[in-house]
Amino acid sequence: MSNTSSVSSAVSRHDIDIFGISKLIWQGRRLILLLGTLFGLSAYAYTRLIASEYQVTSVLRPVALNALDALNRSGVYTLPPDKALTRVGSALESYGVRSGFIRANQALFSNVQRPGVTMEQGFESFIRSSLKVITSAPDKAGFSSALIHLELSYPEGVDGARILNSFVEYAIEVERKKIEADLNIIIENRLAELGDSIDAARTEYDVSKQARIAILLENDAVQRSQLQDELVALRKQLRVGCGFHADSDTHSTRIRTVIPR
Repeated sequence: MSNTSSVSSAVSRHDIDIFGISKLIWQGRRLILLLGTLFGLSAYAYTRLIASEYQVTSVLRPVALNALDALNRSGVYTLPPDKALTRVGSALESYGVRSGFIRANQALFSNVQRPGVTMEQGFESFIRSSLKVITSAPDKAGFSSALIHLELSYPEGVDGARILNSFVEYAIEVERKKIEADLNIIIENRLAELGDSIDAARTEYDVSKQARIAILLENDAVQRSQLQDELVALRKQLRVGCGFHADSDTHSTRIRTVIPR
């Protein structure tokens, strides 16, 4: 009998607890409804204010060796593929290159403009915070070459793929113009050195030619003097010979006239 009463009291207490909780919930239904509405509005505002973010990646590898063969074989300028990739990577991280790209392609960043900042500041902030340039060096064994990984995070409404591809092309073009300028300077210097060498060789040739001409003129004068001396001596010999023959003829005539017939 006692067991039955204890079970009944336990069940009774359980029923009372459920009823009390239900009563409390019913009394606080307005507060619960208000909190649910606030959470729903907060979630809706978050999804409306925070735009979806996307990411685009790109990988740059060294160009084939034969693509730079003509330049390297010229002997004027040497540019290995790994060095060319390193120069492009440095350009991608350069503040000047990024600023130049932003100024030249403002239409690509029209959807990232923020209020309270200038257009260029907004673009620079977007590039600085959204673009990652990761450079991996080649392994020592030579099984893998250097790589440059690019990652660009961008909100909805922005053409991230076009921005990244255009930025890579811009950086490559900047480095190409730098190499072209360096090459032109080297060629101009080589041409100036070649011109100086030609002028020096021409001067040396002129000096050598004048020296040879002077030597030839001197030798000619000596030979002319020798010939003149020989000619004078020969004339003297001829005169002596002619006088001897004339005296012999006169003596013979006189002998003939003296001897009777």
